Amino acid sequence: MTDNTDLARNDARLEARLQELADKAAIADVIHNYATGVDGHDWTLFRSCFADELDADFTSLKDMGHFRGSSDAWVAAAKTLMENLDATQHLMGNIQVDLDGDRAVARNYLHAQHVRNDELGERHYIIAGHYRHEMVRTDKGWRIAKYTLTAQWTSGNRAVMVNALARARGKK
Repeated sequence: MTDNTDLARNDARLEARLQELADKAAIADVIHNYATGVDGHDWTLFRSCFADELDADFTSLKDMGHFRGSSDAWVAAAKTLMENLDATQHLMGNIQVDLDGDRAVARNYLHAQHVRNDELGERHYIIAGHYRHEMVRTDKGWRIAKYTLTAQWTSGNRAVMVNALARARGKK
């Protein structure tokens, strides 16, 4: 016969496991919302992925940099860049999450296609690699506080992104 102490321990373990699974699912939702927001130009959804202050490191790509500042400024910059492209598709996969209380590290693969129809030559530029997200639990749910893109390979016409960046920066 099982006593109440064993039942309470089992309930606590089950509750902890359910919370872990719920946290991992919520973090995966943030990563998917990131892609859906940026590709769909849903800037409210995209902004909802980030903590108020953000560190974003894209230095593995030539011509891209390292941003530190308000997420509102980051989203405004992303909006300006993405609206200088005709289409994008960010596919996120193989999400892995390591939880540590109200903090987590999530990693995922990325395959992102960028299209500009008026480029000379090939209209596509593909970036493949992975993201590393440092996440924090806030009163609004899990948010990205810091993330790094590590590009493992690219393919296509780099001018698609270079020219979109130049247009976003008002240089072309």
